[in-house]
Amino acid sequence: MLSEEDTRDLDRFEQLLEDGMVKICSGAGMLPAELLRNPDIDGLWDDMDEHILRDVLGLPLDGPEAKKISDTLQSCALAVLGLLQHEGVETQTARGFYLLARAYTVLYRVGAAIELHRLGYRKVPLTRTALQR
Repeated sequence: MLSEEDTRDLDRFEQLLEDGMVKICSGAGMLPAELLRNPDIDGLWDDMDEHILRDVLGLPLDGPEAKKISDTLQSCALAVLGLLQHEGVETQTARGFYLLARAYTVLYRVGAAIELHRLGYRKVPLTRTALQR
């Protein structure tokens, strides 16, 4: 069982990692400056590999869009490794496992947000008038 302090440490790491990945993806033009969120996204897991690019997203693997997505997510993965090293994470420890699990969560969330952005989804603030329609 994780202590409250351990959970706060994991939450801090996850937020720091997510913020960094959003900057990487925003700089590459793959995301706006804010991550789209939806509970449905956080509840699902999959891989962002050739199968996803080709069979799920329908992108030719040698196309420029697939290359840009792959390159951007590779930069995100390198950022994960850098942050894990900066955090001084020891391999084969409980903390290392939990931090890596949080990193996978953020990578998945960012990948899903990239696809939503690619499909034209945008974050729009709801107003009281819009809710009454």
